[in-house]
Amino acid sequence: MNTYSKKVAVEQFSKRSNAYVACSALMNQADLDTAVGLLEPTGVERVLDVATGTGNLAMALSPHVKEVIGIDITPV
Repeated sequence: MNTYSKKVAVEQFSKRSNAYVACSALMNQADLDTAVGLLEPTGVERVLDVATGTGNLAMALSPHVKEVIGIDITPV
């Protein structure tokens, strides 16, 4: 990604970051547990959470998989 494209992406996603952080599904442990259950991890998976934002899903998955990497181009 060139510098201009990255700058535009960061600006666009940063505008929405407060709404993302406030998203109840990302903060609700029951919803995160449901997401983990739907994925049916066996403990050997390596997970890449692209556009992880707050990292809540990555953190919820971490006890159930071998490795989680969360990446995001915007600061939250």
